[in-house]
Amino acid sequence: MNHLEFFEVVKSYLGTKNNSEQGGEYKGKRYMHILDIPKGKTKENVVKESNLLPEIKKLPWIPFKLHRYAHHLNSSQIMCYNFFRRFIDNNDNPSKQLVKILQDYCPLLEYSNDAKCKFEYIENDVAEKTNFDFYIESGGIKVYCEIKYTEQSFSKSGGGKNPTKQFKDIYKPIIDGNKDLWKCEITEKDVMEDYYQLFRNAMRAKTERKYVLFICPKDREDLKNNFIEFKNNFLENDEMIRYVYWEDLISKAKSQNVNMDSFEEKYFGYKICNSSIFPTHTACIER
Repeated sequence: MNHLEFFEVVKSYLGTKNNSEQGGEYKGKRYMHILDIPKGKTKENVVKESNLLPEIKKLPWIPFKLHRYAHHLNSSQIMCYNFFRRFIDNNDNPSKQLVKILQDYCPLLEYSNDAKCKFEYIENDVAEKTNFDFYIESGGIKVYCEIKYTEQSFSKSGGGKNPTKQFKDIYKPIIDGNKDLWKCEITEKDVMEDYYQLFRNAMRAKTERKYVLFICPKDREDLKNNFIEFKNNFLENDEMIRYVYWEDLISKAKSQNVNMDSFEEKYFGYKICNSSIFPTHTACIER
């Protein structure tokens, strides 16, 4: 499915499931799947009370800056938190289960007592200040995760006032410092006009030290095709830059005896929805 097809399926499923009549507002329009902020409550209250899964709601909240629309039922930021929070203690230390789940994509990652996790992670020792949705470091191996759900696309352009200066001062030094990742010379147009978000995340990878994971739904063929195009055009070494299906992460968590029923039902329940509700959606399949 492309973005619009996927968005409509998810919107229909979440709106019906939550029996929403008025929906919520986004950029001046009202959608059935969105949770509005009730009067007298902050967005953070709504996220914690309404948008977290029951098992995650029981855990102490790990503070991080919420996006403007984190209260939406389809917020990928909260999707990220709903998945990963169960594997992290109150001191930001990951469980051995999480490391095992990620090892298929990051084989150099091993559990260490110094392991740490962060949501909305910004690396302070570099000029480039991308927020990574999730980050884990263990034994000197770093993993940066970009999360997608119903977002329209990987952003093509940066939209800055001076892209030439931005490319020269910020992105080119990082890209040039990891030349073994690329199969060709990377131009300003490649980064600032055509594959901005993919480069902005992928350039953080480093052979034998740093992984970048793009975690997306299997049904988002548009995102996968965009990544494959990027990979075929630019990546010489893609071992450290991986495209990961949410559904596979769920399966790997289950193999570690982690109950993922509520997460799977909330975000991928459309796959097992009643055909009488969505008779025209081919994504509604029996499992």
